[in-house]
Amino acid sequence: MDSELEADRREMAGMIGACSIETEDSAIDPVILKKSSEVLDTPAVNGYALFAHPESDKSVVCGLITGFKTLDPALGGFIHHIGTVYVKPEFRKKGLFRKLFDEYMTEAKKDPLGKQIRLEVDHGNEKAIKAYEAVGMSDLPSYYFVEKPLTHYLH
Repeated sequence: MDSELEADRREMAGMIGACSIETEDSAIDPVILKKSSEVLDTPAVNGYALFAHPESDKSVVCGLITGFKTLDPALGGFIHHIGTVYVKPEFRKKGLFRKLFDEYMTEAKKDPLGKQIRLEVDHGNEKAIKAYEAVGMSDLPSYYFVEKPLTHYLH
């Protein structure tokens, strides 16, 4: 019989995988999904996941929000990063995104060294951008991000 933690990890991996297919049109290797769900709650990652349940059945998981935090010396505390947010299609348009976001904010506010909430969203993901704007998030024009595949450094 699975432990509750193992069941949560399996559910999380499934939703992160579904989110990747829906938003990036790309499937994530199941081995990587399993490992990412296992590593999220390790102290080194400082991560966590919150699940949403319909009022009628708390055993059903209908959405999740994942996050982690990093220390930012310039801010003198932690930035709480929102990772994946996903609500299963059959549960959308019922206020679950806001519920997850509000719960995330409640948890982040408990951190006495928490200074900021941050997330990344692709410019083309208008649906997500509108959802984040609806809960008060805004663009950070003062930041310039660049990416380089890690494989570049592995040669």
